Amino acid sequence: MAKFTSPLGNELWITQTYHTGGNNTAIDLSANADVPVYALADGIVTYRSSGAGSYCIQTVSDSTLKIYYVHTYKWVGANTFVKKGDVVCYIAPTSLNGGYPTHLHLGLQAGKEIMDYFDRSIVFRTKYQAIKDIWFKGEDLDWSKFRDLSYIGFKIGDKIQITGEQNIRQGSGTSYAITGDTEIGEIYEIEDGPRTSDGYDWYDLKNNNWVADVGKFQIFTQEETPIDYQKEIDRLLEVNRGLSVALGASEDLLKTRDGELSEARGTIKLLEANLEEAKNDYANMEENYTKVLEAKERIEQEKLVAQEELDILRQKTASWEYRLADILHGFFNKN
Repeated sequence: MAKFTSPLGNELWITQTYHTGGNNTAIDLSANADVPVYALADGIVTYRSSGAGSYCIQTVSDSTLKIYYVHTYKWVGANTFVKKGDVVCYIAPTSLNGGYPTHLHLGLQAGKEIMDYFDRSIVFRTKYQAIKDIWFKGEDLDWSKFRDLSYIGFKIGDKIQITGEQNIRQGSGTSYAITGDTEIGEIYEIEDGPRTSDGYDWYDLKNNNWVADVGKFQIFTQEETPIDYQKEIDRLLEVNRGLSVALGASEDLLKTRDGELSEARGTIKLLEANLEEAKNDYANMEENYTKVLEAKERIEQEKLVAQEELDILRQKTASWEYRLADILHGFFNKN
């Protein structure tokens, strides 16, 4: 259940029980001037006023409640969202709080009682015997005097579960006729509400059957299926066996892969050696090819020289033959 936290620390000193002030019902708590006041819940500070005793109002998130922090000043900005436990204002000195002794007048809108919503781990004290007589058992607050309510409201569509017996009425108020009683464990889906009447928030459980929120129902949460621990252990053991088999198969596969990898490494080394040998052969071939080209060029040059010499020789031979023919021709002509 969502509960109000303390506005002044974990120990609160009550100086006055419920009393009205303007539109609120409040208690008074002892406090010195300029002591910080902390937000009781999440919500927006919707109103601030230096009049009527100097106060601010916080609208509580997800709730119909409004918190009055009276005899305070130095508030947070108007329409500021504050979280539970944030500083919302400070205790005002007498000169600024309407002339009262410094204290915190803390309450809710008329019809709501703030003690029903406090976290019960908060320690309340009082120095006044009259207050002890009505709200305390010895030095300790008697929580049985108050309802144990959540400040978080319910809404249409919420599923609730009944935790205590209470009256069901035809309408949203104590003046409506009683139509029955709730039974512990029953589950309903809220059809309408909340409606505020006679100091309570009312909700329609079904077909105009209303109940007041007096702390006897809560949001229904689906129960989890109980765990069969032996079944879960057996399942985990089976999973473990499966993992062991898979691990064994993986180890065998890993050995096979290691062998294949070792063989591949040997093949790579052989290929690298063959590649190196091929590189050497290629270098030798390039050298021999160069020599062949050089020999070819030399032979070509020698061929050219021989061709030139042959042409000269042919020319000389042809010249001699012509001269011989001339000699013979002259000789025969003479004869």
